[in-house]
Amino acid sequence: MEYNIQSNQIFKKKCQMPRPDSYDGNGMTLVELMVVMVVSTLLMAAVYAAYLTQHKTSHVQHQVGTMQQDLRAAIDIMERDIRTAGCDPLGTAIAGAGGLAVSTGPASIRVLMDIDESGAILSTTTGIDEDVRYTYSNNAILRNNQINNQIIAQDISNMALNYNTGTGGNINSVDITIQVQTEQIDPDTGNHLTRTLTRRVRCRNIGL
Repeated sequence: MEYNIQSNQIFKKKCQMPRPDSYDGNGMTLVELMVVMVVSTLLMAAVYAAYLTQHKTSHVQHQVGTMQQDLRAAIDIMERDIRTAGCDPLGTAIAGAGGLAVSTGPASIRVLMDIDESGAILSTTTGIDEDVRYTYSNNAILRNNQINNQIIAQDISNMALNYNTGTGGNINSVDITIQVQTEQIDPDTGNHLTRTLTRRVRCRNIGL
């Protein structure tokens, strides 16, 4: 009988599961696992927030860069024609304002130039633009060569033309001021970002 009792005690000792406090530390407890998950979630949230900020900044910078490039291109095109205004080698093609005709408002100008030295302002069928009009309308700058309107700049919030006259009363220079805005609203300010460029163009053939 004593032998059976001792055998049962030995069997119970062999079958007992080890207690948690007897682990050697190679595993993770539930509390440790939850702490790791919380820290990982916070790190992921911080990384995602940084990504969104960087993406937003990059998008805004891209819009501003495109806007400034379009602004300079529009003024360069206008400057080229205005500088050539009044080109009349034979003195028979242009009369009146000497090559520049101011329209009804400060946001429209007509440019005349005898480029091919024919003694007359050619019709548009020749393929030479000798009669060009610039107009600001519906947030765009239009270049009309008497055949069609070509949009040279969009998202324009304002355009102003200021005419300076010489001693003879003819226009000798034109101040072009164009304000352009981003296509989309800036999420930080809630408004369109704007850039303004002003350039004085000297009329080489008139007002000397």
